[in-house]
Amino acid sequence: MPALIDTTELRRNTRDSMHWYTGGGEARHQVPKLSGGGMRNANVTDARKLGLYPSVTSIFKVAAKPQLEKWKLNRVLEAAMEQRPASGENLESYARRCEQAGNRITNEAAKLGTYGHDAIDRSFEGTPVPPELLAIIEPFFKWKEETAIEITAREKVLVNPEAGYAGTVDILFTWGDKGQRVHNQGVLDFKFKNTVDDAGKPKKIFIPDDYGMQIAAYGVAHYGEQWLDNPNAMAANVFLSTTEPGRMEVKKWDNLRRHYEGFLGLLSYWFYTKRYDPRETVSHAS
Repeated sequence: MPALIDTTELRRNTRDSMHWYTGGGEARHQVPKLSGGGMRNANVTDARKLGLYPSVTSIFKVAAKPQLEKWKLNRVLEAAMEQRPASGENLESYARRCEQAGNRITNEAAKLGTYGHDAIDRSFEGTPVPPELLAIIEPFFKWKEETAIEITAREKVLVNPEAGYAGTVDILFTWGDKGQRVHNQGVLDFKFKNTVDDAGKPKKIFIPDDYGMQIAAYGVAHYGEQWLDNPNAMAANVFLSTTEPGRMEVKKWDNLRRHYEGFLGLLSYWFYTKRYDPRETVSHAS
């Protein structure tokens, strides 16, 4: 099992890939190589040809993430402390080795995030949670029972053709009496977090606004823009600690319209920098 370290941002920021979807909600993260013999990561050029929609998490890659970059830099510095330059090794070679070592930690972190998400999803189908993850994930199941939420969809692909994006939401849910459930509309997203500082002491969980923007984007894609003003809407992040098994925090977002408008601003910037707006491609194709 990978080391239990912070995974959330790294899971959303893999260096060399973006996630794409068709208008019908099919994933097109990879396309066949022209030379044959395998697949490669899809890019903007492919998206233009195929009329693909970028994922919500891919859109966030155009935004600066100082904390993530600091975390990644610290991993490279740790590698530099652990492995000294070889005799006669030049700076370029040494820097490359340290970066590669830091990237290995980054990849292990990303694997843990995927591992945890998949374990939660499979548990709803009756697959036991792996023992090494049980203490980390168990608080969520207790919270689910206490709040009596009813999950209506898991790992569901959502497409918003009017705005020009898509994505996969962790959980859609409702709650309350049967008569109210049609109005009680919820979106939930998991975050696996390192919750201790460098000295090993518990620290406050950093919650950036883009988490709220992400959930707002999913909510609108599924429920429609009227969801933003629904007094019975619920948008929540569930933070599960990978370094303090048993620690869980729930962040419920309010002012959802503000967060969605922030997302649309970022989406517009993504269209600008990529010189690609799927709404124009799909419209011309039709």
